[in-house]
Amino acid sequence: MNRSIYSKITCILSFMAIFLNLIIVLRTPPVSGYELSIYSAFPIIFWISMIFSLTLSITNIIFSASYDSKNWIFSLLSILCNYSLLIFLPCIRGYLFFATPGYDIFAHLSWIISILDSGNITGNAFYPITHILTASLCLFGYPLNLITINIINYFFIFIYMLFILILGKEISKTRTSGLFCLGFASPLMFSFLHHAFIPFLFALFMIPLYLFCIHKRNTTRRKVEFSILLVILSFLSIYFHPLTSVILLIILITFQLFYFFNHRTEKASTTEIRVETLILLINVVFFTWYLNFHRFLDSLNKLIINVFNPDQTTIINSQISTINSVNAGLLVLIEMFIKTYGSIFLYLFTATCCSIFILKKIYIKKVYGVNVLYSLLFLIATLFGIVLIFGVSIISEPIRAFSFAIVLSTILCGIVFSDIFENNESKKIKEIILIIMVVIICSTSIIGIFNLYESPLRGLPGSHMTLMNSNGLDWFLENDNNSIPLTINTKSIYKYELYYLQFNNERFEKTLLTTKKIPTHFGYETNKTLSNSLDLNETYIITSENIEQFPLAVLKSERYKYPEYLNSDFDLLNNDKSVSKYYMNGEFEIWKI
Repeated sequence: MNRSIYSKITCILSFMAIFLNLIIVLRTPPVSGYELSIYSAFPIIFWISMIFSLTLSITNIIFSASYDSKNWIFSLLSILCNYSLLIFLPCIRGYLFFATPGYDIFAHLSWIISILDSGNITGNAFYPITHILTASLCLFGYPLNLITINIINYFFIFIYMLFILILGKEISKTRTSGLFCLGFASPLMFSFLHHAFIPFLFALFMIPLYLFCIHKRNTTRRKVEFSILLVILSFLSIYFHPLTSVILLIILITFQLFYFFNHRTEKASTTEIRVETLILLINVVFFTWYLNFHRFLDSLNKLIINVFNPDQTTIINSQISTINSVNAGLLVLIEMFIKTYGSIFLYLFTATCCSIFILKKIYIKKVYGVNVLYSLLFLIATLFGIVLIFGVSIISEPIRAFSFAIVLSTILCGIVFSDIFENNESKKIKEIILIIMVVIICSTSIIGIFNLYESPLRGLPGSHMTLMNSNGLDWFLENDNNSIPLTINTKSIYKYELYYLQFNNERFEKTLLTTKKIPTHFGYETNKTLSNSLDLNETYIITSENIEQFPLAVLKSERYKYPEYLNSDFDLLNNDKSVSKYYMNGEFEIWKI
């Protein structure tokens, strides 16, 4: 069968699968109350159909390199349609937010509301670009809710794929390189960051555009225009997120050192990449801006202290502690690792193999081309991630630590596989190369789908806030006595308090939290009253549907570690004379001792 006809058939089948999923979504009623997993809300055929559609689309994009066709554009559109469905699933289900009260999203929303109300940037929002962008969207009539948040999330997924595509084509000057880079950029590699409204991720997704402008400036006659664009992007990166500015400096310094080394080599590349002016600009603007904020100075001071006197709260220590506390076999641990970090490991491993291939090529041919530059960048990005994992504790998630390396691995894999493909004349070997790429990318795509939202698949409950939960928290913050502490099973509600504060002009005091958690079965196994179990004179207690279902999300071998609350326990709580019910709405209760 002609490859072009096969390509058209895969596009049609892919869109048919999307259409099937749309019918399933329309026939599935929205959630009422809290649900443990968003994945279990839809039948298995929904997820099979999505995987089928993505697999066909990715295969079509990769195999389009072997023949002249523009059908890959329809495959890209198919991927974007699938991801729009996936990103907007919480909205479709009727969630108010896919977040708990302690999530960063509520702090970001509070800053956005402050910008809308006052027209000024608050003292805490020292990286305000994302907040200004969202506030501008709200001025066009979009309400500040989960839909608007997901529009922003989806927009940056789209432009990331677009920027990777044009960067790949610009680096190698071939259509194949662009398609391969696009293929490797297709999976949702960044887990919950894709839906959690993370300015750092948005800034990271702009890096391919920055790299494209650097390369384009050196190969086009329109150098002035691209130089101006680079200056604008340099300014924007600083106001997107401070860590992204550090990443850009690492990239630019690597480019500059590579240029000087390459310039003094006999077999030097004809491309000259000079970025010393950009390095100076970012340094000056970065420190001029961020040194004005006490919160940034406090973080910088903490970072400096941690470098010379490391604490034990590093990511690696946290991960080791979690593994040691899990009462599960090796196979279960491997399964959880694959579900959580499998896609990252696969990309970093593939990119490392590409780097080894390039180093071997350097050793044999003594040629230092752009592939060498991106191999070096990838190795530096991986080292940067390792430092964040083992040493500097300025972030708490491995996915954030290695996000820089993930972006570089996407670019490196695309251009290296393109180089191997273009320089190989054997059709059979070319077919093998294409199949290997499809297997790698489709595997990571499948993992990415089920790693996007917290669910029992990863041993976590869904981070689902219902309207009733929000109404209950609002009522509590409006009516509580700040001298009485709160006992709750979540770490904090402070981020939600910041969000609530934007709608309440009265004087606001942060809620006091006790150091205790609500005991399992409310302590009725050992005590007659909850008051005796907590040993507190006065406290508020918050209960909701999610604390009842939480144990069902974790591994069966781990459930004994977590508090359990049965219907019979709530019956005892209702009859407990030491406790009075302060508020209830059917899904959310506030009690007072």
